[in-house]
Amino acid sequence: MLKISWTSEASQGLAQLPATDARRLVEKIELLAAKPKGPHGKWWRAFSDTEGRIRQGDWRALYLIDDAAGAIAIMDVDHRSRIYD
Repeated sequence: MLKISWTSEASQGLAQLPATDARRLVEKIELLAAKPKGPHGKWWRAFSDTEGRIRQGDWRALYLIDDAAGAIAIMDVDHRSRIYD
């Protein structure tokens, strides 16, 4: 299982989510950390071997995987209309 780290932007974004969406998003991040190369379903999309996004309702989390460090960094959490700006 990969260690999960959060950037300050991601932590602040997570705090803005409704409680149910925040809990479900964290559960999905934990699933990803346990099995980083998927497949996980429609909520998960890899852009490459090391980066991708996790979807929960209208919210998205962008992540980077560092296999050498055994870690996954959650880079940002925001609404789908703003996350890719």
